[in-house]
Amino acid sequence: MGQAKNRRRNEQEYIKALQESMSKLIVSCNTFDRGKEWEAARIATEVINLCHDGVATSILASLNLKRRMRFFGITRPVGHRNLMDDFPLVITSFGNASAQYKPCLSNGPEEFSQTTFAQWWSGPILRRSFQNVDFFEKDNTIKAEYHGLAENMLKYDAAPNKKNLISGVIAREIVPGFTVSRKDVASDMRNAEGGHISRDLTETMDWFHSSGASPFVYGSNEGELPIKGTLYAASVRHIAHELVVSFSRGQLPYLPADILSDYESSLE
Repeated sequence: MGQAKNRRRNEQEYIKALQESMSKLIVSCNTFDRGKEWEAARIATEVINLCHDGVATSILASLNLKRRMRFFGITRPVGHRNLMDDFPLVITSFGNASAQYKPCLSNGPEEFSQTTFAQWWSGPILRRSFQNVDFFEKDNTIKAEYHGLAENMLKYDAAPNKKNLISGVIAREIVPGFTVSRKDVASDMRNAEGGHISRDLTETMDWFHSSGASPFVYGSNEGELPIKGTLYAASVRHIAHELVVSFSRGQLPYLPADILSDYESSLE
């Protein structure tokens, strides 16, 4: 007998995969909400299974849902003039002894809007500001070690071209910074902690998902407050919420009503 042959999944198998993936996603979200932040890696894994097309085709693409659905989420652009980090999917909750990063879900100050999959998946949702970085050589050219930073800023529309970017930074109208998308957040977490434990970590994992990586210092009358949670973990939990909301509002026939109702009741 030779090598076993492959066959393509049929539509019913992809529908089953969708239902199982969404069920696992919701279970992980509920566990995350009960304080188990390590579920963020499993949330990221299911988000990638649902959304990311790479070597394998995503579940949403296989069912043509990327074109058929509208995606609901927070779509406010991050601010390239902000001196501080910008993270519209995350809120900071304060207690007596600590502060904590939490997902906005549907309770934050930002408004939800609907958009295409491409805009939702690849749009900016988190930015690290580098206001004190020595960005230029003496002749006002960008230092070699910051070419990647400049390319990232252009990718996310900090300026229409490199010339305008340079003049904007010199005039202090643009603050150097590095921006990531929903795709970046989910991919980084899945690659580092979900599908396997990677040997190498991206800089973004250090900036947004390491202990003590908060860009802010929070204080009270008793002194500095420790910060709990990470921007990546809270962001990926909120991304999962947006996916569930998109299915709920889309009224598509693929998901049994109890899957969505169980999630909605868990938020009450």
